[in-house]
Amino acid sequence: TFVKSSSASTMLIDRTWLAVTHHDRPDWPDCLDALRDARARAIRMEISHLAHAATRGISIIHDEYLNAPDRAIEEIAKSETELGTSPILQDERATILYHHKKYGEALDIWQRVLAKSDPTSDAYDITIWTHRNAGVSAAMLGKWSLAATLFAQGSNRAGGTGIGWATAGLLADAAYAHWRAGEHGQLVRALR
Repeated sequence: TFVKSSSASTMLIDRTWLAVTHHDRPDWPDCLDALRDARARAIRMEISHLAHAATRGISIIHDEYLNAPDRAIEEIAKSETELGTSPILQDERATILYHHKKYGEALDIWQRVLAKSDPTSDAYDITIWTHRNAGVSAAMLGKWSLAATLFAQGSNRAGGTGIGWATAGLLADAAYAHWRAGEHGQLVRALR
């Protein structure tokens, strides 16, 4: 499963670091050691999805819990040098930039990731949330028409997942962005 599915690999790794967030005193060094071990084993076993997911987990810990975004980016760059890049790593790099209000850089990465994504793939599907974050980035840059397009695309993708609240929320975001862009016809269609 992990050889074929980056989604399964990501869910496994996310369970590891998310479990630590529930501890009274999260032991991040221990968690980082476990993720580095998982990454090394995945490389030895030639399971690139799992290695990328472990790198993503390491980066999340550095960025979100240890307040070390530069270290998080370094981890991604190191992994890309060793294994090549992947949508998982590109999305995480953009997410770090987004967290630190570098919306233009994040948007550029997300647009490249989305241009290459396969809407019918069973592989790691970052595109619902990637569309949302890319849409917010476009809105923060005043690119309202682009934001509306990204939100609408995310809503379309969410519609196939059965996540009704995400489908509706992204469509409402698209409607708002159409309004801000002065695109009244699209606003009415989105609201309808």
